[in-house]
Amino acid sequence: MTAYRRIRIDSGALFVALLLAVPVPLSAAASPAEHAHPATAISPSPRGGGVFADNLDLSAEEINSRFAQIDGDYAVGQRFSPVDEEFVTMYATPIDAAAESGIGINKTLAFSKSRTSGGVTGAISGSLSTDGSGPVTHRYAVSVKATSSAKATKMKIQAEIRSYGVIGSGGLGLTYSASPSVTTTAHSYSFSRSGSYTSVAVYDTISASATIYSSGGSFSVTS
Repeated sequence: MTAYRRIRIDSGALFVALLLAVPVPLSAAASPAEHAHPATAISPSPRGGGVFADNLDLSAEEINSRFAQIDGDYAVGQRFSPVDEEFVTMYATPIDAAAESGIGINKTLAFSKSRTSGGVTGAISGSLSTDGSGPVTHRYAVSVKATSSAKATKMKIQAEIRSYGVIGSGGLGLTYSASPSVTTTAHSYSFSRSGSYTSVAVYDTISASATIYSSGGSFSVTS
């Protein structure tokens, strides 16, 4: 739901936070792979106190959708609006001051979700993991199996890897974004990606989804 150090853990999607002060240039490299980590569910941890109605009382699906919307609305290095900045600070989990100690850490989310719409069923299962090897180096791994029923015409399987950090003299913004994906007409498909990137980040997030297409339209299943 991202050497890393101690982090607070809840259940659901994976959100890992790393508190530092200034942005640095970004680089990324990714290649197919699978990483094995102990399965631990990690989720957004809303802390309350929000002043914008758009950020209150959101479901897990709404939270995932909102992160995807923010990712699409901003370029890397662009500062968030006040409402979007508040959303990120409410639904991502920051680490404590012990992050400065350099203790390595890795966390994994195991998931299994399904959805039926218009007589078509889609499902995804697998794992998402994130870990760090230094104050600005981040690694991730995605392993997803997606399935669809006979009426489906194709599937798009996609991962979302994002990093949020301090922009300029203050405020939050997107400091890294990647969306590896594959589209297939198969009714069962396994998708794996792994990579690393550099970013001075306040928050990292990772999620996976499958969009199922049929003659009647499309719908998505999200980790």
